[in-house]
Amino acid sequence: MDTDEIRHHIVELSEKFGIEPPGVVQGKTPQGVECMVRQTGGRQIVIGPAFKDLPEAVQHASFALLIAAFERRGSSGKVFMIMIFHFLVILAMGVGIGLALSFVEDPPPLAMEICLLICVAAYVILRSRRYIYACDRKAADVCGKETVFAILDHERAQSSRPRGIYWLLMKTQPSSDRRAARLSSKLRANL
Repeated sequence: MDTDEIRHHIVELSEKFGIEPPGVVQGKTPQGVECMVRQTGGRQIVIGPAFKDLPEAVQHASFALLIAAFERRGSSGKVFMIMIFHFLVILAMGVGIGLALSFVEDPPPLAMEICLLICVAAYVILRSRRYIYACDRKAADVCGKETVFAILDHERAQSSRPRGIYWLLMKTQPSSDRRAARLSSKLRANL
């Protein structure tokens, strides 16, 4: 697909999802990532050089999941308010655990900071996993389960894995097998 075909495809998918189409730009992506979302300068999908080598079904599935991610984000005001609420809850949890440890005779140094860090890390990991499952469900509802299974099969077979910070992010995310099993069970439950 060339850039114009990709833009046309993104516009069609965006209409199916009921959102404004994001911009499409050619650019550099990390190793093992064929296309990705960029939020700076407006919502954009960045198409990497390796994207053209993907099978057409996987390209379509990639776009469907990225558009589902945009749709799941909602309005920026709503997202900001949810983030503030969650920040306050995490802060209260960390401070509460830290204060409880302060009643111990010899509390470990930096106990409250460590508790807060653990609470934040656990929240981020659990929230992002939930977000991925929701995007899978939304893409399956709009484009069909075969679309999502195409990208999950591709991820399973992919030999090139991201490196650096993207590798760490991938380790905190659910595996393709787990995502496929969860999507299958959700789809069966909805029948």
